[in-house]
Amino acid sequence: KALTCYVLGYGGGLVSGDSMKVSIRVKKDASLLFTSQSTSKAFRSVSGRPPSRVVTHVSIDTGGLLVLVPQPTQCFGQSRLELETRVCLNYDSSSTSTTTTSSTTTSSSSGNDTQNNSDSNAHAEPSLLLVDWYTGGRTNMDGGTWQLDSFHGTTSISCRNVDHSNNMNMNMDNNMNNPNTNTDTNSTSNECTVFRDSVKLSGGQALKAHMQHFNLVCMIVLTGPRCSKISKQFLDTFSSRHDYNNNNNYTQNNSNSNSNSNSNSNSSSHVNKHNMDYNLGEGFNTDGLLVSCGTFPLANSHSKTMYGQGTIIRLAATSLEKAALFLSKNIGTLDGYLENDPFMEILATRQGSQVMHQQFNDMNVSSTSNNTNGTFNKHSQNHTTPPQSSSSSSLTLDLISDSNSQSNQDSNKKPISPPPHKSNYFGNVSPLVLYQLVDSCAPTGGFAHSNTLETAHQLHLLCPTQTQHRHKHEPPNQNQSPLIHYAWNAVLQTHTSTTPFLLASCQLMRNHYFHLEKKSKSMQHHSQSQTQHSHSKQPLSRPPTNIVDQWEQLDIDFGNTITSHVTARSSSLQGDGNLRAFGSAFPHIASVVKALKKRILSRQIAMEGAGAAPGRRNNNHGSNRKRHDINPTFYNGHAATCFGAICGLLDIDDATCISMFLFTTARDMVNAAVRMNLVGPLEGGHLTNQLSTGIEQLIQIYFNAHRDSLESKSILVGNPIESVHQVAPLVEILANLHDRLYTRLFNS
Repeated sequence: KALTCYVLGYGGGLVSGDSMKVSIRVKKDASLLFTSQSTSKAFRSVSGRPPSRVVTHVSIDTGGLLVLVPQPTQCFGQSRLELETRVCLNYDSSSTSTTTTSSTTTSSSSGNDTQNNSDSNAHAEPSLLLVDWYTGGRTNMDGGTWQLDSFHGTTSISCRNVDHSNNMNMNMDNNMNNPNTNTDTNSTSNECTVFRDSVKLSGGQALKAHMQHFNLVCMIVLTGPRCSKISKQFLDTFSSRHDYNNNNNYTQNNSNSNSNSNSNSNSSSHVNKHNMDYNLGEGFNTDGLLVSCGTFPLANSHSKTMYGQGTIIRLAATSLEKAALFLSKNIGTLDGYLENDPFMEILATRQGSQVMHQQFNDMNVSSTSNNTNGTFNKHSQNHTTPPQSSSSSSLTLDLISDSNSQSNQDSNKKPISPPPHKSNYFGNVSPLVLYQLVDSCAPTGGFAHSNTLETAHQLHLLCPTQTQHRHKHEPPNQNQSPLIHYAWNAVLQTHTSTTPFLLASCQLMRNHYFHLEKKSKSMQHHSQSQTQHSHSKQPLSRPPTNIVDQWEQLDIDFGNTITSHVTARSSSLQGDGNLRAFGSAFPHIASVVKALKKRILSRQIAMEGAGAAPGRRNNNHGSNRKRHDINPTFYNGHAATCFGAICGLLDIDDATCISMFLFTTARDMVNAAVRMNLVGPLEGGHLTNQLSTGIEQLIQIYFNAHRDSLESKSILVGNPIESVHQVAPLVEILANLHDRLYTRLFNS
């Protein structure tokens, strides 16, 4: 059984300026449950003082198990909080080499020897169960939920080979005691980041409307052999669609709701005929839960080593109690490795406060209710009502507003309005070239993806429009989000999670082939022959190895920030489509594109040789495969880095590169809405115009924020992996849910 450790935090909660650092070391074959006695409360921030900060560093040796389950963090109104969790998984170098080459050596060994080798390798792997969750605060105070000032949470996982015969333990202790150690470049321990999740929220009405009636966001990460059984159960239930041919559970649930047997069959057949909602099961926006599950590879692409596969579960819940009950049901004591169920203990500690909270609400309702019959609709107590507006003026940038700027007083936040004048972003490139890059006829594969819009629609998270036909028995839900708002939140999520890598890739290629010193000589002749300059360029030379290496590193780092296997799959397919389509459309960059495609293919083959499943080279991209039945899939050649490289090779400036990438994202979402009959073609054009207006001001604000680092229309992005983050939690949760849909038109 695992040792249980309770961390004692600050009395009452965290206030501005509080800083907590926790270092955890789980040695070989040890087991630890690390939890807390109560929820962590982040109180209202004080002007002029730094935000509250909690840093957790974890190191797990071979055979060790860590269950990191702190109680959720409650973000009260006007609070500012930063959370950072860094986990390092230490693998025995001898066992790792045996694992990567076992496919070629097991044929010459007997069955018993193979079983013994696999058991020893399994015990040599570290195991991790990590639960990272936070709530939107109190529903009856501070103006309601999600009224925080800022919240920034980062979780990263790295793997490294450790030779226990050397003096490596001392080095690991030193790295844990020194949080400033750059683990990504520690060549001594061969450490490589394999997973990075970052979320940065800005509270207010925009976030409250996006979260709808959900008040808790949770992420669970499972790795290692001791968590393999629980991982398999999650993947069986929540990663792919199920067989509803017999429809036994569906019919039974409808039959139990009626007492008469004849009415049972009539009710069931009526629902099957008119509703046709086969998305059944837990986590489909039912009972206050959204649940998605996926996998990510534990891969060191530099050493071409596959350590295994991790499982990630994301959920949104209307209350902490529902989330804790779900985790207790599906995780519990972790197949007997834990002495007690930590999630049941969380429920036990909240039982008294829950009763007091319910009594307070009942007392508040009885004194403020205006109903003549004295009744109260409890359904409205657990659901918030987002602002209902469909005009373009309601699209704001509140989700990505800077925490150091003006606070989140929604009355002071100005909505998006058309800019006073148009900026010329074309630079030295003919507009005809840009038209080709955003042409909907270009075979880049964008029309095969909806960017979670299809999932949101099928799970009833989008409010019906005039073009939709709602069943007469289905009441309108005021908690649903309008289509334009959801699409805009997805565009903002795309901007914050891809722009740093998009620009870094664009600048890498542009600075190499079109350096300012080389370019200045011909700039005086450019105005006379702009069209000829754009269409009669000399073929670019093949890129040197160091340029391809730098681009590949950007692509690998970007892949580590994609925590959804559905998003990674679609990003890889669209990246391949960009290189294929534009490499043929612009022959003068074909040699460079060919070098990039060759590097992508060679890396994919190398990772498959190390144990990864076929990715983009496999024609079967079916999402109905059981995730645990295949090896971890390694995806590379992503859309952002490939499109950025294309723009850099065409000498396109940063602002134009961003605007085209975000425009194609918005355009594909609107086209998906038209194909799903959510809107008509004319209304779809109006939505595209609204989103384009918001994108234009978004780019202007982004450039103004980086005005000090501008150099010849180029934003110096620094380290891109430290800049990407999420701003719309529901979009990230719905990404993996797409594979669970019974029927679907799109690949993602």
